[in-house]
Amino acid sequence: MSGWDIDPEGVGAVLHKVADRAGGEDGEGGLVATLKSMGEHLDYAGKCAKSFPVNTALGEFVEHYRPQLNNMVAKTARACFLNRRVEWGSRWQSW
Repeated sequence: MSGWDIDPEGVGAVLHKVADRAGGEDGEGGLVATLKSMGEHLDYAGKCAKSFPVNTALGEFVEHYRPQLNNMVAKTARACFLNRRVEWGSRWQSW
């Protein structure tokens, strides 16, 4: 059985790109901003519809997908955070 051939710098570069896509460079853009904007648009749609069935459907949609969408952001953040800890740890060990 052959061993793993993982390039830590390559993994770090990919996770850095993922972090930029998830939160943008400022932590407020990317997927985070898209989800915030989606929530604002759904709220606006509900107010404009002034319809109980439409408001109910929008509310159910949000309640159904909110945990999944939040998990996407949380998992991405954890992976990127762990990468930063490993990156820092390897720098510390090289001193």
